[in-house]
Amino acid sequence: MIKDIFIPEKIGNYYIFPKRVIGFDVGKTHVNATQVYLKGDTITIEKFVEEKLEAGNNNNYAERVAQALKNVLASVDHYNALYSAIASSSVIFREIKLPFTVYEKINMVVNFEVEPLLPFSASDAIIDFIITKTVPEEQGAEILVAAVPKPQIAEHLQLFAAVEANLQLLTVDFFALYGMYKQIPEYAKLKDGVTLLDLGSNSTRIAYIHEGQLRFIRTLPKGIFNLAKGISSILNVQPAQVMENLIRFGLEKQDNQEYVQAVTQEFTTFWNEIQFTLNSFISQIGPQQVINTILLLGGGSEIKGLTALINNLSSISCNRFDATKLLENKNIQLKHTTTIPSSSIMSLSTALPFPITKHFNLRKNEFSIIDKPLFNKQIISAIILAIVIISSLLTHSFLQIRKLQYEVVTAEQETITALKERFKKIEGDRLDDVVDEAQKEVDQEEKLWFAFSATVRTSFLEYLLELTNKIDKEGLGFEIEKLTMTEDAITLKANVKDFESLKL
Repeated sequence: MIKDIFIPEKIGNYYIFPKRVIGFDVGKTHVNATQVYLKGDTITIEKFVEEKLEAGNNNNYAERVAQALKNVLASVDHYNALYSAIASSSVIFREIKLPFTVYEKINMVVNFEVEPLLPFSASDAIIDFIITKTVPEEQGAEILVAAVPKPQIAEHLQLFAAVEANLQLLTVDFFALYGMYKQIPEYAKLKDGVTLLDLGSNSTRIAYIHEGQLRFIRTLPKGIFNLAKGISSILNVQPAQVMENLIRFGLEKQDNQEYVQAVTQEFTTFWNEIQFTLNSFISQIGPQQVINTILLLGGGSEIKGLTALINNLSSISCNRFDATKLLENKNIQLKHTTTIPSSSIMSLSTALPFPITKHFNLRKNEFSIIDKPLFNKQIISAIILAIVIISSLLTHSFLQIRKLQYEVVTAEQETITALKERFKKIEGDRLDDVVDEAQKEVDQEEKLWFAFSATVRTSFLEYLLELTNKIDKEGLGFEIEKLTMTEDAITLKANVKDFESLKL
């Protein structure tokens, strides 16, 4: 998978990019799918779809699944990712305790640690794990490892490849269900032993949870169809008729005691097989441990009277797994309906993101894929980020230039005003013109006062003083009309009483 290079798909539980996910549960007789929409910190369960595998034709299982998948994909909305769960019956589970609590460190050694416990080479399987318990005081963790033979992975992926659908995530059915279980407060706080019992059409999946920790997973190759065949043999009727009665009446067809007796007998025998498996779980943990709760799900959970029968046979509290309790989380909402079908629980748990399974994905090694939608989002984000940076720089430069231009204009106006106040005769409005006119006046005044310069033109004043001392102004009748001083000369215009007076 391409990592979140530029902008992560989500931060914590907050989705930056809205995402629609379709989760699949591919069974022997049905394909169930759930459509969920992830936006921000809100999860919306939008749609449940169930497609029955067509029977009675010459198509093999893969072809019937392909047709069902086509129908499902045609009925859902535009999606961003497809998730699916592989059946527990195809998986080897092993529990390991390691002196690490960090996922990355565990991931580096898990293959080497689990290989001696497998019936095949680790190189022949895809191996992943979930952390079921951390022990901080020991700085260790207990993990449940799932090892799936590569042919099983390839076979499951091929079901989707046949309809040109590419899975982004492949998980294990009961790992996904355990993730949902942990997010329901009422279930998460259950103490001692809890059994998740998924009674399906052709198999029964069993998980044992001890003190909130998933410990064991087993699959029995027997389901409702097998029970129907056993009951039909006792009653000498067709299995289809028994299935119809089970769906309609369950164990409560009081007007036919022969039917009730046959159903009870067959279910009791089957429960003994389940009880044997549960006893093996308890023996591995400790004889003092007990199972306090059984949560029933799958098609069998809808059979009337079955939970009561299990209560009587086992003396253990048995209830249907109520997935609607997940809606107690205010960030999860259900659209267009108020209930979650029991047949859709597994596909829903596959589609939803849960903390305990956030790293788990069997699409790795040679089965890994490039997440093209995420890659496209990252490229778009990079382009947008570059545009934002360049735009910010241009905007900053533009604002700085405008500010500088404003300062220049203000300074020019202040200069023009100051010059006009000093030189009253200036009339222009352009700075260059005003400066030129001011300079001319300065030059003129400079020439005038230059004559009185103490260093250069001191002799002019001395000349005037000397003339004043020498001339007999009264005798001559000397009257000055005009005195002109320039840079080079002093011109004196005056009157005397007669021409003879000019003779010195």
